[in-house]
Amino acid sequence: MRAPGTLKRLAAVAIALGSILPAHAKDKGKASLSGMAAQIKVGTSREKVVAALGPATWAVIAADGGPMAIKDLPGVALQLQWKSGARCFPVTVIFDADMKVTGIDAGNCVEQELDPAWLPGAEYSCSKEDRAALCQP
Repeated sequence: MRAPGTLKRLAAVAIALGSILPAHAKDKGKASLSGMAAQIKVGTSREKVVAALGPATWAVIAADGGPMAIKDLPGVALQLQWKSGARCFPVTVIFDADMKVTGIDAGNCVEQELDPAWLPGAEYSCSKEDRAALCQP
């Protein structure tokens, strides 16, 4: 069973773990990704975000169902996520219908490696034809 996909649920679980650390404290190789994500401003275009962070790893689109569905979230048209290290939640950026940023999660890290069930599944992979263009600058 996949873990819940909403940012609220991920944040609640991370907080419940009681050991949230800045990305640079645990996964130095990905610290720059979290640091760059933290610099993104609401209203930034999708193209600029992907140019700054590099190609995304996963994309959740409006047509998706299941635990990561965004279709019922007001004002959300796309969610891009970047793998951010073995002990870090994915960097997540949410976009509205105009493909402008409305929310950012820079991918907090925890003491232990994340269970792979907390990561998006293959159905959301940016290697899939229906979302590949959304993941590139």
